[in-house]
Amino acid sequence: MRIKFSKTFLTAQNHGTKITALAWSPNNLKLAACNSERVILLFDDNGERKDKFATKPADPKSGKNSYAVTGLAFSPDSTKLAVAQSDHMVYVYRIGEEWGEKKVICNKFSQSSAVTSIVWLSEGFLVCALYDGKIRECVLKANKARTLYAGNSMAVALAPNTRGTGFLSGHLDGTIARYYMTEDAYMEQQGRIAQHPVPPYALVWPNTGHVVAAGCDKRVVVYERDGQVAQAFDFSRDPHEREFTVACNAPSGQAAAFGSYDKIQVLYWDLRKNEWAYETKEIKNLYSVSAITWRRDGSKVACTGLCGSIEVFESVLKRTVWKNKFEMIYVAPSQVLVRPLQGEQQRGVILRSKLGHEISEVRIAGVNDQFLIARTSHSILLGDMARNLLSEVPWVSPHGSEKFSFDNPTVCLIFHAGELSLVEYGNNSILASVRTEFMNPHLISVRINERQMREEDNKKMAYLLDLKTISIIDLISGSVMGQMSHDARINWLELSEPADKLLFRDSKLRLWLLPVSNLHPRAWHKTPLLANCSFVQWVSGSDVVVAQSGPVLCVWYNLDSTEGATQVPIKGDVVEVVRDEGKTEVIVEEARGQKVAYSLDEGMVEFGTALQDGNFERALKYLETLPTNDDTQETMWRSLATTTLEAQQLKIAHKCYERLGNKARSMYLAKTIKIAEEFAEKFGGDGMNCPEVQARLLMLDKQFRAAEEVYLQSGDVSSAVKMYEQFCMFEEALDVAERYGSPEQGALRQKLEKWYAETMQEDKAGERKEQEGLYLEAIELYLKAEMPKKALRTLLKETSLLQDDILVGKVANALGKSSQMELAGDLWSRVSRQDKALECFKLGGAFSKAVQICREMRPADVVKLEGEWADYLMGQRQFDAAISHYIEAGHTAKALEAAVKAGQWKKAKQIIEVIDDKKTVKKYFGVLGKHFANEKDYRSAENMFLEGGAVSDAVEMYSNAGQWEKAWKVAAKHMSNEEATKILNIPVEKMISSGKFRDAEKLLLVMGQAGRAVEMYREQKRYDEMCRVASTHLSVEECKQLQQVVASELQASKAWRASEKLLCTAGDWKAAVAMYRAQNMWEDALRVAKSQGGTSAWRNIAFLWAMELGGQAAVRLLDRLALLDFAIEHACDNYQFDFAFDLSRQAQPSKMSEIHYKYALALEDDGKFQDAEEHFIKSGKPKEAIHMYVHGQNFDKALKIAEEHSPEDVNDVLEAQAKIALANSDMPTFEALMIRAQRAEFVIQQYKENGNWMDALRVCREHLPTKLATLEAQYKRETGQRGRGGGGGEGASVLVEARKLEEAGHQQKAIDHLLRVSPKNCGDASIIAKAWIRAIELVIKYAGEDEAKKLAKNYGSQLVRMDQHAAAAQMLLSTDLVQEAVEVLMAAGEWNKARKIAQQLEPALEQYVEKGYKSWLKSQGRTEQLADMDVAEAIEVLAQQEQWTKCKQVAQENGGLSTYLVLHATHLLKNHRPLEALQVYADNQPIPTLDSGTLSTVRMIALAVLGWPNLTSSDSYQYWSALRDILLQMSEDFQSTPNYAEIRTLLTLAHFYAIRSACREAAGLESLAAKLSIALLRFTDVIPSDKAYFEAGMDAKALGWDSEAFVFLNRLLDVCEAIEEVESGGAATLLDSTDLQCTDFPVDAPLPRKMTISQQELEEAREWLLAVSMDQKIDQNLPLDYRGVYAACLQANEAEPSVEMCILSGWPVLDESVQLGSNVAIKHEWNNFLLASRTHHATFLNDVFKFLAKWCGHMPDGFQFGLK
Repeated sequence: MRIKFSKTFLTAQNHGTKITALAWSPNNLKLAACNSERVILLFDDNGERKDKFATKPADPKSGKNSYAVTGLAFSPDSTKLAVAQSDHMVYVYRIGEEWGEKKVICNKFSQSSAVTSIVWLSEGFLVCALYDGKIRECVLKANKARTLYAGNSMAVALAPNTRGTGFLSGHLDGTIARYYMTEDAYMEQQGRIAQHPVPPYALVWPNTGHVVAAGCDKRVVVYERDGQVAQAFDFSRDPHEREFTVACNAPSGQAAAFGSYDKIQVLYWDLRKNEWAYETKEIKNLYSVSAITWRRDGSKVACTGLCGSIEVFESVLKRTVWKNKFEMIYVAPSQVLVRPLQGEQQRGVILRSKLGHEISEVRIAGVNDQFLIARTSHSILLGDMARNLLSEVPWVSPHGSEKFSFDNPTVCLIFHAGELSLVEYGNNSILASVRTEFMNPHLISVRINERQMREEDNKKMAYLLDLKTISIIDLISGSVMGQMSHDARINWLELSEPADKLLFRDSKLRLWLLPVSNLHPRAWHKTPLLANCSFVQWVSGSDVVVAQSGPVLCVWYNLDSTEGATQVPIKGDVVEVVRDEGKTEVIVEEARGQKVAYSLDEGMVEFGTALQDGNFERALKYLETLPTNDDTQETMWRSLATTTLEAQQLKIAHKCYERLGNKARSMYLAKTIKIAEEFAEKFGGDGMNCPEVQARLLMLDKQFRAAEEVYLQSGDVSSAVKMYEQFCMFEEALDVAERYGSPEQGALRQKLEKWYAETMQEDKAGERKEQEGLYLEAIELYLKAEMPKKALRTLLKETSLLQDDILVGKVANALGKSSQMELAGDLWSRVSRQDKALECFKLGGAFSKAVQICREMRPADVVKLEGEWADYLMGQRQFDAAISHYIEAGHTAKALEAAVKAGQWKKAKQIIEVIDDKKTVKKYFGVLGKHFANEKDYRSAENMFLEGGAVSDAVEMYSNAGQWEKAWKVAAKHMSNEEATKILNIPVEKMISSGKFRDAEKLLLVMGQAGRAVEMYREQKRYDEMCRVASTHLSVEECKQLQQVVASELQASKAWRASEKLLCTAGDWKAAVAMYRAQNMWEDALRVAKSQGGTSAWRNIAFLWAMELGGQAAVRLLDRLALLDFAIEHACDNYQFDFAFDLSRQAQPSKMSEIHYKYALALEDDGKFQDAEEHFIKSGKPKEAIHMYVHGQNFDKALKIAEEHSPEDVNDVLEAQAKIALANSDMPTFEALMIRAQRAEFVIQQYKENGNWMDALRVCREHLPTKLATLEAQYKRETGQRGRGGGGGEGASVLVEARKLEEAGHQQKAIDHLLRVSPKNCGDASIIAKAWIRAIELVIKYAGEDEAKKLAKNYGSQLVRMDQHAAAAQMLLSTDLVQEAVEVLMAAGEWNKARKIAQQLEPALEQYVEKGYKSWLKSQGRTEQLADMDVAEAIEVLAQQEQWTKCKQVAQENGGLSTYLVLHATHLLKNHRPLEALQVYADNQPIPTLDSGTLSTVRMIALAVLGWPNLTSSDSYQYWSALRDILLQMSEDFQSTPNYAEIRTLLTLAHFYAIRSACREAAGLESLAAKLSIALLRFTDVIPSDKAYFEAGMDAKALGWDSEAFVFLNRLLDVCEAIEEVESGGAATLLDSTDLQCTDFPVDAPLPRKMTISQQELEEAREWLLAVSMDQKIDQNLPLDYRGVYAACLQANEAEPSVEMCILSGWPVLDESVQLGSNVAIKHEWNNFLLASRTHHATFLNDVFKFLAKWCGHMPDGFQFGLK
């Protein structure tokens, strides 16, 4: 951090006249300085001296030179200045807010010694330090000083903290002490915190938790909170550095300035490094810094030196400008000064992070640029610059993810991630946070202490929870006051200013009022105010509401009477409501934007405001001014009366009730006022604290208990009794009298009894008798009062009275007369008169008690009684309850009727299904069918309709539902074809008549009447739909015929456009074009061609039109269409050259040559070379004619044309003819032609390449003698290389010599000469190969094939070693050694050549070549080429490389997926990853090829998964279902093979495991899961026995089946012990299977090679067995069923056949069953499973049903998937 020189406020003198003290005012407007003459100088912000005044000595007698000013300090409000003096005095001067105000001493504090330092904390505490070490507070109000603490030596410095709550003191002995004047959230330990080595004259307290001190040792030391040294800056090594004299802290608390000699050391807190750093500012000729101070906004530092200068520096990190309106001055990482660039107030706002975080950005927001937003890494700073209110709240969300709203002047609304947070300006905590998705300011209303009438805070908010629900919360407590749901979407809401009323408007433009009180929300009642409301607003500063409905302006001056709205007709829309200078106007915008103001009755507005604000006198005066005939007066007088009475303003309330004509209340209040006045005369005050007054007011409000308390607290018992007597409340009066021992008790009792008798309150008299213990009299009184229930209660209380039969009879009869027969029955039952009790219970409808008695007395009548009970319930319309009782009584038909009436449709369906006589309940089938149809359960509805014989209803149901296929299916199945067609024709006709053609089409198509659908569209002239249906459902021929017929009809009627549309829709737009062409409607033809066929088709039609026109007309047409060039090109491309010549002659003669050229090309293609020659020449391109003849090797004509028309091409013709001769080895002709073409050098070169040096020398000698010497030199070099340097040789010369020998007839010498060539004498391998090949050819020709083969094998192998494989192969082939030649090419990788040779010369070698090629590809890893030949090999190579993704891709592309699956799965199994192997097959279902390899692999996967641990939870369902589905596919494909039985077993196991995992998903299926675990024990010869017995035992234990759990887990221990014995090298022991003799579980199943359960699971089982083994209650044997075996056993004994196994549980099916194809399920297990799937919506359970349907092939009737 650097400081930069800004300005000199006071110039230095030439002598020592130092400034002794400096101080900035907190408002940043004044800088105070005291010079050596003890005069205070006051400067403004710009450095201009505005004022000065002299200080005074403590004792005027001592003179002005008797003291020195040691310190200055401004008060927090900047209006006072404290001056510390060395003459034991502290003066406080009032300097005022403005310049030039009179300076007066308002406080003075005499001290015990000289004052060395002074600080004025921002919290208002003035503290000074003394020479004697004391630290004292100067209390301004008391004008006294008090000692805070005393040090052991002189106090040399004071340093306040940035919060103004505490300070540090530094003492001469180096002691640094900390002291707090008030509570602080960051308070640290007080007292001595550090011992500095020298006096800490320079001392500061930053807000980083450190203390920084410096002194005469030239070191700055940073201390931790506990006094430990954190950092030290040693400047003693600098020879120019001197002692530190003063220091000041930056207002941000993150920097400090230390003054020394000609320097200021600025320490600052580095937020990134988290440590202190420093910058040095040198100031020449300043000398020792005597005082230094930092301006409160942090932007400037002022210091002074020995010669009296005052230098001011800017401490600014950076500056930014926002929209040329505000300047952002970053004075510290955590402090920014925001200053407006324009306007009167340019002081700005100090934005400081109180948490010390670095401020990253600052923004201005709001309509008038009034609000601030700033960010740090952990907080957000918000501010209201107009009111100078700043807030900082913790905030850590990502930058830019929030939205801010500044519409409310008191709070900022922050929206983030669906949460609304409120921050009140000036408050450093979030006021409230709520969840809402509605961020529109019109849907949120916040009121913060607006029109506050009481001292307590009033902060409330209303917002939307959802579109139709308003929530209102108290922002102080954070509690929800209430929520209100509405019937329509809410689009506007606003609280009144006191937040006691809420207005809201819904989407239907209805305006509602909701009074908001502290009552329970159920007591809230919304009131409709206005319909069709387009504008609404509260009038500012009042409770008046202005709203608009159409052309009417409505004003509610008093919302207590919502019907009394003032209505004013207006012409326009209300824009706003303005209230200013005692006047309220509604601004209405009329036609053409003209605005008209409508004034409101300000008196009415004032009345409401006064009433709300508690200014009752003002409200009363207003009402008294109103005319008496005003209709709204009564409501207003009543409101004022109620409000003033609550506020105990009795005189105003009295006047109000007088005006209302309520004489009773008026007189009552007059008397109360008189009592209050009398009390006031005696005791003073206003008399309202008089007990009698308070009691009377409570009585007026009917709060008698509260009034009683008032009387009793004042000791006036008699008044309380009289109060109750006055209101005939004798019970309460007697209660008070008895509690306080009043002598009037007896008289009150008599009055009470008399009152009871007079008012016929025998029941209360009975209660009092009962309390007195006079039960018989109480019963008589109860019976007299016709309250038999109380009589019964009293009778039962005194059991001795039950012996009185007469009394019991009276009570019972009374109960019966009052229709309380059940109580009468209870009474008869109590006295053991069951016959009468039964009769009473039946009459009273208490059938449950009647049935209970009947079971004891007459069991045979219970069924009849159940029927009567059900009839009674039906009479009571309790249809639901009657169902079960009808069933108990055997009345199923009535039970059905009850179920239907109760709406228990599922029960009704179940009941009707079990009724045998369907005819008796036939009418209910239709009722049930209609219900299920309405519920869209069409399957059930169909069954009901069909059972009831209402087939037409079923068909109609499906028709109405748009399920035409099902409607037709039902009709076709249960009706004749004619009837079905007839009944479905009705909806078809209705649809056609109502224009629902698409629905009619669907139904007709379902009925198989596609032709009728087509005809329907044809009749309606909807040809698009007609073509669509025809193309889908008619044959191609029929469609074509239909289109032709319809198009012909349309064309016959000259409906050209309709015909066009039909043909285009059918995709035959060319026919439409042909139609227009036939009608000579070329423009339409062009249009159709362009829209349907594109530009190309359009051009072609234009071309045809032009051809038809011909001549100038064609040219004009094509020119208009800009197609002239195209037409010429198109004519040429289509061999219409005559038309092209015609167009070109008339319009573009320049194109004639081009057309001749194209015509010539066309003639050339047709073989008409003579005509082509003519046009080539006419086009000016004779060279093309030459090329044509050259290409056809007609060189004579080519030469003739060249000589006549293009002489420069003569040599080219000759050269081309020579090349043909060369290709035919006709060297003489070649030589002659090339010589004629003047190409002698080319002839020489050709002879050289052929090694014919003699001819080359000859030609050169004859035709190029100038180059003969060069050629001869080349010849010598070529032939003279023999014997030169290591590899030269005979080479080409040998070939020449051998050729000469051969020509001379010396063939053997030529052969020997050629074979003499070798790598030793020739370095060119190609020449060697040529020589040897030529030698072999001569041997074959002159010595025979046998000799040639020997030589070919020998020299061929040498050529291979020389890497001349092609030459070696050629040599071998020349001697018919085909296989050897192929092998040479294969070794060289020339596979195509080898393959070609094998195909052409030796087909038997093709397979040999292919096999070698495969091996080579495998060795090279070229799987793509290998896959083209052998997919299996390629897959195997990729598998070895473990490139499984590529392997799968190759397999899929080449049909080898089955091989890939086997290889990948086998690899995973070898690596003990069976679940992944299973997933490989699951991801590729259905398996493409099921062979023995796949079978073996899947079997290994199945066995591995069956033995895999921890697959018991619902999460493992995915594995079991995948294995199950794979095995199902295999069982279908291997059904007729010997492996089917094993696959079927594995499938069953996987199915059971899958069901068990699915059962874990839903509650209620725990027993089924346990049964499955037990059933799996039957397969321990396949699955590991330890795993099976552990899972079965633990599942049984979880359900409390302790016997089974004990046996299974005991077996588990035996199995595990046997496994451990085998693992340790012992022999397998025979297990004791006594406990399993009653089962069909395998007892000799093979032991697993190792345990599949964990040691922890084994210990868990062992601990449980040990715990329960001593429990005698647990039977340690398996329970047996009626067959004498364990219930899970399928076969009771060997003599009996096995029972069918349940497909769901694996247990035997012994009871009712459900058939699923060839499998069965136990009925109750099936029903429970089905119920669980419907109840829990479990995905896995529904998947099990789908699998069963696929496996079994048949599901029970009425079963449906996807039940919800």
